[in-house]
Amino acid sequence: MERQEICMIIMDCNMPILDGFQASMKIQKYFSKKGKRKIPIIAVTANITASDILLSKSSGMEYFLEKPMKKIELKNIIENYFNINLNE
Repeated sequence: MERQEICMIIMDCNMPILDGFQASMKIQKYFSKKGKRKIPIIAVTANITASDILLSKSSGMEYFLEKPMKKIELKNIIENYFNINLNE
């Protein structure tokens, strides 16, 4: 089986044991140690406060979506990041 590279992660911020902020920091640290580029992580949470947005950015997440997540917002992030057009 051919190994595929991860190109983007959608991360729930409010998970038990290891929350999305901690997980994102570990993921970015792993990629950095391997000499790979920073992976784009989309933060998804119901808490849409300025402090949550700041925490997500400082944890290595590049984008932020509020729950319930809207399909068009996710589509826009993907299209802009990858410079593609996703037809529905």
